[in-house]
Amino acid sequence: MSEEVTQGSKSANNSPTKVVLKDIGLNSCHALDNLFHSLTREAGLHIGTDNQLNKLVVEPSIFRRELIQKLRENPENPEHFLQSLQEHIDKELEQFHTCLLPSLSNGTTNFTYNGESLIRSLLSIDFLQPKLIDQLLEKLPEFIPDLDNENVDSPIPRLILQQLKWLEYVVEPDRLATKILEMVSITPLGIQREIITSLPEIVNDSEQKMIITELKDLMVQNHQLMVPILDALSNFSLEEDSISEIREVVVDKLESADLADLPIVVKFLLQTVTPDDVQEVIQKIRRKLDFRTIGKAQNESLNYSKRAGKAKKEQMPEALILESIKIGLQFNKFVKDAWLRAIIDLKTSMDHKIIDILVLIIMHSLSNMKKKVESLFIKKLAGGLFTNQLLEETITCHAEGLLEYFNSILSLSEVLLRTTKQQALIARSACTLYRSSFKVFEAYHRQEIVGSLVTHIGSGSPIEVNSALSVLLYLVEEDSEKMNRFSIFVKGILDYLDNLTVDQIRILFDIFSLLALQDATEDRNGTVSGGGLLSEFSIVVQKQLTSSDEKYKQIGVIGALALIRTLGSKKTIERLEIFSAAKSGKELCSQLMKAATENLDKIHQHCSRSMRCLSLAYDELAYFVSNNCFESFLVSWIQKKMTEGFEDAYLSEHSEIETLKEGNNSIEIWMHMEEMGHDSIYVNIYPLLSAPHVNSHKPRVLENRDWLICLCSMFKLMQACEKSLRGSLDDIGGLLTDGIIMFDKDADDDFGKFTQDTACNSLFIAINWFREVINTFCGDIHEEESRGKIITRLQNVGTMEKMLEEYLPKAPSFQPIGFGTSSKQISAEPRKMILERTDTAQATILKPGRVKRRSAFINRKRKQAPEQNDEVELKRSSDPGSKLLTLADLRPLMRELDWSLFAIIEYGNVKPKEQQVDDSQETDIKNTRSDPNGKNIILDSEAPKLGVNEMIYLLEDLDRKLEFKLASNNIPFFSKKLKKFENGPCFSLISRQSALEVINQIIILIPRILKQFEAIIKAMEPDDDMVLDDQKDIDNINRCSELLLKVIHRVISWPDLTSPDNENFLKNLLEQIRSPNDHNYVQHESLEEASISAFNYLEGFAGNMPNGKIAILFHQILNKIAEITPNCTSLISKSGLLARKFASCQWDDVKQLGSQSIIYLVQQDIKNSDDKLDRIEHYLKEYFVALAAGNDEILEEIPLLSKNTYPDFCKALSIELVECLSEHRFLSLKSTEETLIYFAKSVRCWKELVSVILCNQHRSILASVLRYGRGFIDLFLKNVLPFLDEHLKSHQDNIMSIFKHFQSATRHLQALCNHVKVAKNLLLSNMVPALKKSLEIVIFQVKAMLQHNGFSADSFFMGNLKHRDLEGNAVSSDIPADRDSAEEDQDHENIEETEDEEKEEYFENETEISSQHTRSKSPTPSSSKRKRSNGKSSKSFLAQYSDEDMPDIVDEEISKKMDLDEEDVSHEEEIDELINELVQEVDSDNSPKSPKDSITNESDNETAESSETKRQKSASSTKIVYAKRTGIKKNKGKRNPKQEIINN
Repeated sequence: MSEEVTQGSKSANNSPTKVVLKDIGLNSCHALDNLFHSLTREAGLHIGTDNQLNKLVVEPSIFRRELIQKLRENPENPEHFLQSLQEHIDKELEQFHTCLLPSLSNGTTNFTYNGESLIRSLLSIDFLQPKLIDQLLEKLPEFIPDLDNENVDSPIPRLILQQLKWLEYVVEPDRLATKILEMVSITPLGIQREIITSLPEIVNDSEQKMIITELKDLMVQNHQLMVPILDALSNFSLEEDSISEIREVVVDKLESADLADLPIVVKFLLQTVTPDDVQEVIQKIRRKLDFRTIGKAQNESLNYSKRAGKAKKEQMPEALILESIKIGLQFNKFVKDAWLRAIIDLKTSMDHKIIDILVLIIMHSLSNMKKKVESLFIKKLAGGLFTNQLLEETITCHAEGLLEYFNSILSLSEVLLRTTKQQALIARSACTLYRSSFKVFEAYHRQEIVGSLVTHIGSGSPIEVNSALSVLLYLVEEDSEKMNRFSIFVKGILDYLDNLTVDQIRILFDIFSLLALQDATEDRNGTVSGGGLLSEFSIVVQKQLTSSDEKYKQIGVIGALALIRTLGSKKTIERLEIFSAAKSGKELCSQLMKAATENLDKIHQHCSRSMRCLSLAYDELAYFVSNNCFESFLVSWIQKKMTEGFEDAYLSEHSEIETLKEGNNSIEIWMHMEEMGHDSIYVNIYPLLSAPHVNSHKPRVLENRDWLICLCSMFKLMQACEKSLRGSLDDIGGLLTDGIIMFDKDADDDFGKFTQDTACNSLFIAINWFREVINTFCGDIHEEESRGKIITRLQNVGTMEKMLEEYLPKAPSFQPIGFGTSSKQISAEPRKMILERTDTAQATILKPGRVKRRSAFINRKRKQAPEQNDEVELKRSSDPGSKLLTLADLRPLMRELDWSLFAIIEYGNVKPKEQQVDDSQETDIKNTRSDPNGKNIILDSEAPKLGVNEMIYLLEDLDRKLEFKLASNNIPFFSKKLKKFENGPCFSLISRQSALEVINQIIILIPRILKQFEAIIKAMEPDDDMVLDDQKDIDNINRCSELLLKVIHRVISWPDLTSPDNENFLKNLLEQIRSPNDHNYVQHESLEEASISAFNYLEGFAGNMPNGKIAILFHQILNKIAEITPNCTSLISKSGLLARKFASCQWDDVKQLGSQSIIYLVQQDIKNSDDKLDRIEHYLKEYFVALAAGNDEILEEIPLLSKNTYPDFCKALSIELVECLSEHRFLSLKSTEETLIYFAKSVRCWKELVSVILCNQHRSILASVLRYGRGFIDLFLKNVLPFLDEHLKSHQDNIMSIFKHFQSATRHLQALCNHVKVAKNLLLSNMVPALKKSLEIVIFQVKAMLQHNGFSADSFFMGNLKHRDLEGNAVSSDIPADRDSAEEDQDHENIEETEDEEKEEYFENETEISSQHTRSKSPTPSSSKRKRSNGKSSKSFLAQYSDEDMPDIVDEEISKKMDLDEEDVSHEEEIDELINELVQEVDSDNSPKSPKDSITNESDNETAESSETKRQKSASSTKIVYAKRTGIKKNKGKRNPKQEIINN
């Protein structure tokens, strides 16, 4: 090869060397390489060696120009140059890398994108570009990634693609697009992603269509490329069809997409969606985006990272997905609205998913969506569509993604708990959110949660307080270590104990004791360190115990016992033994037991002056022992130290009776069930009470009187310890049959004031004693002998209650001991209840047949003598507390009967076969028992049966329990607070139980209750052999039937029973409502089947109802079952027919039926009819007319309707008529004519109901007309008037007929309002202002309707109605002046109380509407003087306002005058000016004002005078004044002439 090179010298400006090629041989690779180097060097670029960058010594443009010139010198040069370049880059990878990097320019390195690399410069040469691009792209497959990584470590592929981006000119764009797509299929995954992402910056716009098509196919083939493809497509100009196709592909691949790719996918879907297909896209996202799987995968990844010790550096994929959803919701408003609508449209709980909860939480974080989301949440929760399991899973499994939205979760929880409105289901859901959030979020978030809960506790709402306390208790029990750091929040609640009930205080002290224990046992050595929290708690308890106020002392007792329960509980001991060494664990347990006993000693010491507090302590300890809360060691200690004095304090042997009679001859042994002998033992009641009166010369016996306060409580604690330690009550079994020492009934006439109270107290204590004894031994009711004794004791209780009821009128100042004056006022020294024993071997002294000599104790009692202190007793008896005049007043103070006792109802007998004998007759004591009248009864040989009286007694107690626990409680917080320590022990046990626990217990009793109900119904049948001649027996059986049904009704009417999470309890309850004798009963699979079965079973008794009261109660049960039955209209129809049947029956107790019962029957008859309006019209036109005419033949169809029950029927019809108008039933009517007929019938019925005031002015009728008349008008404005506005032109005559009847009714209402003002009835006058306002709104709405439909101004006019009375007679508007002065003085207070209502004066404005044709035929006298309005047709006035914005023009103008306060007299002139703009004067005549226009108080005279002056100034220009509340009396003079409102 020959070569001739001519090189000139460089010029001063460093011009490049000129190279001339004469001949080049192409057989040498070295020659090609030299060609590449020589040409580039001649053009001004020096190729770098040894990894050095290329050096450009001239400007890039000069380099390209020189190189092009040299390449064009020979046609083969370009090809040879590219081959030489290929050899250069193939020789060494670093050389290729150098060619892709920016070249050095003037000795400096330019690393920005503005600096061109050698390859980039060569791509600018058009005849080199196509082949050079092929060479570059073909290098991409050579880069293979590592096995463990999809990405390529070498930067060369990215640099290659970088050279192809944003080329100034592409010579062959189709070739480039084809080539680069070809490379996608053969390159590794990492390079594929780089290529796809770079496509929008490489290819021309002309090739986008082909690229988009290929990318769509590629996305279908490989889901791993979905994200880069979507990223690339988002930078292309896509047509709508292409976007839809891409969305379909993306949605189909959504389930198989990688977790890291989902954020991009979701973002693409939500940002490219259109209003037309947004619903479809959202539904597909909800269906295919499974957050349950996402949460599990992310949690597994997170747990692995934690185990590996890797720190979380970036957001988790789930958080990015939620962020993408949030961006999508914010990007387009229609996406947000559509997603909210999609959630609203879900109808079942199974349709709702985790994504729905997450989306709502995201929406709640948006400022303009909070209220909507909160409202939707409440509706979904109340309907059971959002379950607690779904909420808990959403929070616990997706905590990482929801971390950003914690404030929304907390705010939502607060709102849900604050707006529960007695809905326990929503409260439980709020608690679930709190608990779940505390589990998964960090310390800062936990602090916010605890602070929010403490705020709820201070709210005063019972549900809020109970829910918040339950959450805190749960969190402390589950993780006391995490909660311990927030104990400072809990300590703050201790300052507000006065605002909590007893049960709430118990829970609070349980929380505090658990936190104190955790704080005290955190010492490293595992010993009780006496932590600061424990010390503070002990100080609080000590302060309460030492208080002189008994209320705070009881709080101290509860707090000390909560700490004892925590220290001595089995769970605490077991936990410490597990987590502590063997030796240290025993020592720690010993320390805890010591601390518990010390606190017990402290309670006993501080409560020795207050027997009520000591009794409370015994009851609390008995509850803990009965529920196995204490260790056996602590139970033994309690039995030994706190109950060993029971026998000496309260029991007397037979040998001591004579000794007791020496001091008190008027004692007698009552109700001893066994033969009296020397070994008999009796409970000493009356002698202890009467000792101060009988033994007045003996000191300190007065103390023994207060010991009886603890009688039942100590016995309860003693029997609880016996059961816990020995498992039986054999050692104290004799107390079931032992009698009581009481007063002599024959000597009761000689009782004085003191002994009358003492007799009542002794009976009260004896009743409580037997109730507690029955509770103790009721576990053996299925044994015949024990059951007989328990039934006997129930009869004894009934006997003594009757005696007490007889004695109460004789002792009007009676206060039960321990519940009236505090015992601390009686005793100044502490009494020791733990007495010294003369003989310690007394473990079995109470066992029947065992006699213990207690002479030492008797002698000691004989030596004690009280001081005569009648003044103290008189002070006690004259305590100004509430008087207890009936037995019902004492019920809350009696001991609570145990749940297990009610199982004895199964052995009830409504047909007793007992033979009564005289008291003097000798009978075997084992075969007799006392009846309620005190006579002995010979028992049959058959098993003992429970009498009707005993069943009534038990059922009444059971009904009170259910009313207390299941009935809705709307008692104000502060009124409840005042009585929280005065409720007595009647509900002490049931208050600790949840409502569901009570439901579970009552479900067990339902078969027994139904068994007795069947027996009673069967006994009342005519063919039964039971004869009841005594009306009292009949009344007792009816009362028993009523109570049996009442119990069932209370249970099935519990509001929370229909909650979705309580569906199992409801189904179990309905399963029990069946015949007890049906042994082949098969459990139903669905709730609907169980409901139908229960309904059909009870329906069989409908024909045997003994009276109306029971029949109504029976129907309420059936109606409730029909309501809770899903998708079953047949039961509703049956319920309606049964109501009509009951309403048509002639009941014997019709006079005893209350108004609510009659209203209920009439409502159910109408509500469940096929056509409600027809049934209402039937009542009005048939029954009411028959009653007015005295048509007995028609009235026989409905015996309940009479002159006395007429107001109740009117009220029921009014309620149902308003409900008909509110149900929107007309929306389902087929045609406009049918709808108008429906409206016309409704208005006619309303007119008839309002017109009843013409013939009957009973106050209840007037109240019904006022109250429900306003409701009908408001619904007429909301539902009817817009429809009439729409069809007025096409159905003018029908609509005018409707208005004619409507106007007739409103005139009666105007007369009624005038009558109420004159009569000054406070109850009715409160309803007048709202009704007046509704009537005025009708005027403006009707005028707007006429204007909208093009009627002229003459079609509407307004004037003053004549003042008429209820009969329709015109009367004077002046108030009579001849009022008696004494009558004025008597009414002055009432006038002052209703000052605001009396100052609201209204002119009785009424509308008269007619068509233009009718107006021309019958012109009004003043029509010639009336000015015409402009008559312009405007947009529908009604269409401008929604249903919620019903007051239209009144809100804009008139309400400004109606809402003025009394003090706003200064605005009178402004108001008159505003009225002048709305009103034009029509008649200049004005009647003189009456001197007795208004009645004002003396304090308002000055204000009235100033207002009157201003009114006279504006009277010349304004003759009609709309009703306005200015606080000033308006003119009550003669009527002004008719006026017209002219629109501005």
